[in-house]
Amino acid sequence: MVAWGSANGGMGRADPAARHSCRRAASFQTTSRPGGFHRASRECADLPPLLPLAGPSDYASMPGECPFCSPEPGRVLRSSEHALALRDGFPLSEGHTLVVPLRHAGSLFDLSDEERADVWALVAEMRAGLAAELEPDGFTIGVNDGEAAGQTVDHAHVHVIPRWRGDVQDPTGGIRNVIPGRARYWEK
Repeated sequence: MVAWGSANGGMGRADPAARHSCRRAASFQTTSRPGGFHRASRECADLPPLLPLAGPSDYASMPGECPFCSPEPGRVLRSSEHALALRDGFPLSEGHTLVVPLRHAGSLFDLSDEERADVWALVAEMRAGLAAELEPDGFTIGVNDGEAAGQTVDHAHVHVIPRWRGDVQDPTGGIRNVIPGRARYWEK
């Protein structure tokens, strides 16, 4: 497994000598939690230069324009034998991460047991790293399996989304809110 972060093993924290100017304040104007994405009181959490990836060097397992088969190198955070983790291109919150299998498959259920287990192991690892780095109040971890479920990229992936109190008005029901009016089953 390749470390996410600097050579000293930091979880996304740049070594002071390698730190670059922070782009968060300018690039994220949306306030998804109190204080917005960027916390001026904390050291910049932008990622330092990447270390070499483990596993296959060619992620393009399917011809075409799949963004997960050929991810931009700067988005890749970690890799394992059968999966990689990358920052979401359209993050819902600071740290929003995707874990994708290296082999192109439309559904997690099209993967072998070994591949699927490796994806979930990397999900757990990324969650632990994000919890230590960002100290969120919770996580939404989810899969959109199929177009009817909202999947927009036909390459299986798991969202790891750090959450903070106050990032939505009422989080009660969590994932059940994907179908409006059905989440609050206890009130019916």
